[in-house]
Amino acid sequence: MRKFIRVIRNLIIFAAVCYIGFLAYNSIKDTKSFSVDFLNIEATVQEDGNMQVRETRTLTFKNGPFTRAFIDIPKKGSNELRNISISEGDKIYEYTEDITNRPDGFFNVSETYDKYHIEWYYNVVEGTKVFNVDYLVVDAVKVYNDTAELYWNFVGDENAVDAKEVEVIVHLPQGANKDAIKVFGHGPLQGQVSIINETEAMWKTTNLPKNRFLETRILFPIEIVPNSQNKEDKNAYDEIMEEEKVWADEADAERAKHKMLGLVNLVLVVVTLVIIIVLYMKNGKKLKPKVKYDYYRELPGKYSPAEMVVLMTFGKVTSPALSATIMDLARKGFISMEIQGQGKKSDVIFHKLKNINGTLIQHEKYIFNFLFSTVSKNKETVSINEIKVFSKKNKSKANYFWVTWSEKVKNTEKVKSFKDEKSFKTRFLLRFIGVIYIVAWVVVVIKFEMTEFKFGVPIGASMLWIFSTPFPRRTAYGEEELMMWKAFKTFLKDFSNLDKAELPQLILWEHYLVYATALGVAKQVLKQLPYAYPEINNSQTTNPTGWYGMYNNTSYNDNNLANIESVASITTAIATLGESIHSISNSYKASSSSSSDGGGGGFSGGGGGGGGGSSFGAD
Repeated sequence: MRKFIRVIRNLIIFAAVCYIGFLAYNSIKDTKSFSVDFLNIEATVQEDGNMQVRETRTLTFKNGPFTRAFIDIPKKGSNELRNISISEGDKIYEYTEDITNRPDGFFNVSETYDKYHIEWYYNVVEGTKVFNVDYLVVDAVKVYNDTAELYWNFVGDENAVDAKEVEVIVHLPQGANKDAIKVFGHGPLQGQVSIINETEAMWKTTNLPKNRFLETRILFPIEIVPNSQNKEDKNAYDEIMEEEKVWADEADAERAKHKMLGLVNLVLVVVTLVIIIVLYMKNGKKLKPKVKYDYYRELPGKYSPAEMVVLMTFGKVTSPALSATIMDLARKGFISMEIQGQGKKSDVIFHKLKNINGTLIQHEKYIFNFLFSTVSKNKETVSINEIKVFSKKNKSKANYFWVTWSEKVKNTEKVKSFKDEKSFKTRFLLRFIGVIYIVAWVVVVIKFEMTEFKFGVPIGASMLWIFSTPFPRRTAYGEEELMMWKAFKTFLKDFSNLDKAELPQLILWEHYLVYATALGVAKQVLKQLPYAYPEINNSQTTNPTGWYGMYNNTSYNDNNLANIESVASITTAIATLGESIHSISNSYKASSSSSSDGGGGGFSGGGGGGGGGSSFGAD
């Protein structure tokens, strides 16, 4: 049950981290931004080898204002741009030289040695706009002796944002057979190119990343561009086809690699899950005790109440462990306890009866020294109120005491015998592998852009962390002890309902009450004692006033029922002391933490030698 709770807790933490990431995403999303929802490019090759282009961009703007958009088209060879115009639906933009004030509905063109810069001006805060950019590319077609070629980079490698969908359609002059047309695409491997008919070819891709180009290459008969002036006296068809074949083969190999990596990615997740299951069955599955008890009427073990608490909580030291240890020091005769005052003004005084010796284990010695050396400054007495005041005034010392004392409890040989170390090492191993997954993910996905691992590796890492949570388990001995202590706790809560013959001697309850305090049922025990042991009202019987070396200076001494109340008052006071020190320690820690044949198919990854290459941005 506790392991299930820990799994649920970690799932909640994981969900919280995801939620925080979602909030962070929303905060980023709410910043000024724009997106390219659709980019459609229509290019018409003319008989003189020129090419008329219309770029239509559908843009969505958020959290503006936005007042400008621009494209940069690199120059290559003798290519020249003419007849540049901008439109938005029926709205025709006018030319201006005023680029400083960005007047709405105007555009400007500037030219440098290496590019054309076209920008246009508008006003938008939120919404969608569709812009058309028209221009004529002079001598876009290169004519060789055996083929004509259009080699053009329609989307450059310096775009500011991703494009969700890109479509390029090239229209050729009439006169060619479909079989005489060869088309190629360069860019993202998921892109597709196809010949629609003897005058149209199409290139399409989705989710084109920013700074990723999309380039087209098309070969067609020279007869359909009879007036072209851009000629070169050589045969180029075979050379181009061979070049494209090399690039296509490389792209096919890259696709095969990506497909294989995608499969590896899936196998990685499945293998990770199998490893977790196998290791859980071997080293993480909870061991079951051989015998089950409903009640256990004697102390299950001869070890300290603090060690028992660590067994019950599976590694945590709680405030009842501290309270019970102090009571056990009194039971063993090292201290006595005295009640002073009544009601809210009452206090409990601890008297030092003898020095520590070899019968005490390290965490018992440490708390003894804390009380009578650190707090009382080597005096023979110290009160609960003095301890609380000291802890509040010296929070660092109180925190140091609690942390050190807790570690001493958790590192005893008895506590170690409760824990299956192999299960803890297995959890560490799985989480270490999870860290390796994340490091590998950063290198593979971010540095080398192997996006096949974008989701699989983080899923595997998350599985390793989340499902390793329930791995730590108790040893078989620990489970046996745990089961008996649970049965003992049930007995403590119900013993007054049992037959008198089944109850232990009254004197044993001094010892039992120590562990009842550690188990958090001391009040229930003290409430039941007078009913289970009616003779407690007889002053001739064992007097609970003598428990834990206790005496008081009130009028309770002759009334055993009143003395039971005194024991209850002391156990309550000591319990609040443990809670106080633990709370101070927690608050201190919190405050100090700071296609090769040209017939269509997929894109190849080569290219980059074509003209054009427009890059887009907006602000």
